[in-house]
Amino acid sequence: MKQLIYVILLSILLSTACNSSKEINISKTLQDNRQTEELEEINISKTLQDNRQTEELEEINIRKILQDNRQTEELEAQFFDISEENKQGFALPGLDHGLIQSPINVLTKSVEHVDSRTITVRYKDEVNAVANLGHTIQLYFAEGSTISAHGKTFQFKQMHFHTPSEHQLDGMTYPMEMHIVNAAEDQENGRIEYLVVSILFKMGGENKFISDFRDLIPEEIHSVHNIQAGRVRLSDLLMVTRKDKSEEGLYFYKGSLTTPPFTESVNWYIDKHTYEASPEQIHTIEKIEGHNARQIQEIHERVIEGS
Repeated sequence: MKQLIYVILLSILLSTACNSSKEINISKTLQDNRQTEELEEINISKTLQDNRQTEELEEINIRKILQDNRQTEELEAQFFDISEENKQGFALPGLDHGLIQSPINVLTKSVEHVDSRTITVRYKDEVNAVANLGHTIQLYFAEGSTISAHGKTFQFKQMHFHTPSEHQLDGMTYPMEMHIVNAAEDQENGRIEYLVVSILFKMGGENKFISDFRDLIPEEIHSVHNIQAGRVRLSDLLMVTRKDKSEEGLYFYKGSLTTPPFTESVNWYIDKHTYEASPEQIHTIEKIEGHNARQIQEIHERVIEGS
């Protein structure tokens, strides 16, 4: 009988020991799970913190890019006509910023012919840089070149392109237009007056002037490439043979900048001769700058002169 009691007691002790061991294992497992969850929470917290830091850095970089772009646009606006990408279209008269806005549609049959509108050009023919501004291609002149008209002398500043043309002749839009921008500052009031020569292009033969700088246009937006003196000459463009007298002379009118703030301080001279550039040359420029022409504006009471 005593032996039976011993066996039962031993069985109870063994069972109790097993249960205790299981409880210890369960407790350890629960403790391990809690530690794992704590580590996961720490990792999640660290990941969220890293993400927040990354987002903050990205926001700082975006703000810096936007600030740089605004500063670039402010600087460009000082040099006329290139303050921002223009998305206004070009087909119909539009915004009301005054009564002498640009560009216009020149109706050649209504032009008043005069003999007094002449310009005198004195330039070194030194194009020293080409820039990719994203919304236009711009060429810069070395200092010292001038153009004189109606008693004032203007300094050559830059020339840039619009695709398609901004000005129209008898309702016709051309695939490309180049503006040669010149500026004069009034010494008394500091007001800037501009003289801009407009060159219209049609598709035709390859243009040497464009060929000489096309491969030098930077791929990166807002980049400038310096040009060796004598490599690109404006005379290669302008010194062309006119077929007849109808292609000689200029149209003249008083107008405005074609980008904000649309200041009405521009003497526009539109060359009557239509220049040629190959389809490939025009497409190269258009691919970079896109459609950057302002819509045609009302003439109102202005007189368009022709010489």
